[in-house]
Amino acid sequence: MNTTDSTATLAQTVVPTLAVVVRRQLASGGTRTTIYRTLAPAERALDRAAKAGLSAVVEFVQLVPIDSPTAADLAALEGVAGCE
Repeated sequence: MNTTDSTATLAQTVVPTLAVVVRRQLASGGTRTTIYRTLAPAERALDRAAKAGLSAVVEFVQLVPIDSPTAADLAALEGVAGCE
């Protein structure tokens, strides 16, 4: 089997992944962002934040793979502006 052919086939069959993002306040004053693949652990994170009297928000997102990340893409991941 040719690995180039199997890689091309895999790339064609990739479907976007659904995920749940929970952004929650920490007792130290910071925030934590966590990506969950299923609802149950995301709900537990929301419950823990509520029990601790801290705020939390939930977002439903779609993760889409990119073929070749650019320097600007990587800078955006790091939160760095102006690295295009």
